[in-house]
Amino acid sequence: MKKYISIVILVTALFTGCTTVILVRSLWDNNSITIDGDEKDWKDRTFYLSEQNISLGVRNDQEDFYLFMKVSDRGQMRHLRAAGLTIWLDPSGDNGKEYGIRIPGKPMRPGEMSGGDFEMMPNDMNDIEIFTKGKKEPLLVPVAQLKGIQFASSRTSESLIFECKFPLKDNTDNPFQWNVTSNEIGVTLVSGKMKQPNKESTEPAFEGSQDEGGKRTPIGMDQNGERGGGRRGRDRGDFKQGEKKSDLDFWFKVHLAELKNKK
Repeated sequence: MKKYISIVILVTALFTGCTTVILVRSLWDNNSITIDGDEKDWKDRTFYLSEQNISLGVRNDQEDFYLFMKVSDRGQMRHLRAAGLTIWLDPSGDNGKEYGIRIPGKPMRPGEMSGGDFEMMPNDMNDIEIFTKGKKEPLLVPVAQLKGIQFASSRTSESLIFECKFPLKDNTDNPFQWNVTSNEIGVTLVSGKMKQPNKESTEPAFEGSQDEGGKRTPIGMDQNGERGGGRRGRDRGDFKQGEKKSDLDFWFKVHLAELKNKK
């Protein structure tokens, strides 16, 4: 019998109007997920959000919470690849931003998104920033040395995948040092912002490495966020009028599964 994640839409009236809160009901996992950036473990376990233009999957067991995100829109793929993604987790079920990880962006090579497959394996990302409550600055941790938290990503010409595992309990390997005691946690997904060009300069904004001809590749991004430019950057697929926005800022609430729900 197939199992599907159910989504309950809760609408709350605010003074500024109406806001929609998406409640995602997780399903129990029985050691079936390997964090490797491959979507095979998530077959029939994801749902599509048209407004955000992404596919999501959530699972949990007694110890860990699993999150899967797949992007198939080329504009979003470019944006996330270059500007990175921050995943915030709130153990109270709200949209707080005290615990989380930032997956940094990575400069794209010319023509990287134009055709052919390009696999982005976990070692393509050297470091991840970890945010914990009470710490002013994030902890920079090499991916190969992550403990407790696990992360992997992959990309082809058709999709970009992020896959993560986060501990729910406080232990020596959990950098968050928290205990999730309720059955709901909040998750916020925020992409970095592309770098704005310098208006005082007549030169286009460039970032990244040099190609074989010694020319700099325009990427237009920083880790927190702002968009860079130059004509070449725009030609390579930046947001245009009439297209869907490629940035992401989305909060949802996850109702964690309990062992008794496992069938």
